Amino acid sequence: MHTVDFRPIADSVDDSYVERLSGLSKLSDLYLSGCGVTHRAIKSLLEHDSLQTVDLQDTTVNDTALELLTQLDQLKLLVLTGTNVSTEAVQLARKKMINTRIIKL
Repeated sequence: MHTVDFRPIADSVDDSYVERLSGLSKLSDLYLSGCGVTHRAIKSLLEHDSLQTVDLQDTTVNDTALELLTQLDQLKLLVLTGTNVSTEAVQLARKKMINTRIIKL
């Protein structure tokens, strides 16, 4: 399993960085807090079916991104604090993602 943490270089990370992870098999944890990622980057994560942790704190992701993330069956922790994801979308996602802890403060 692999962990990728972009937090130390968050100011320079955008969707293209996440899209380049496509060749990385067995990605388990991805930390994107403070990065300039959008739902486009999230769409590219769907091929990583072993993802267990995704930290999107302080990004501009929205309800569209959360809807995409509901397709990741192995996800255990999803951090959405400081994003553009609505409370309503989080409530709906929690019903679909019963084994995932979703943090949205």
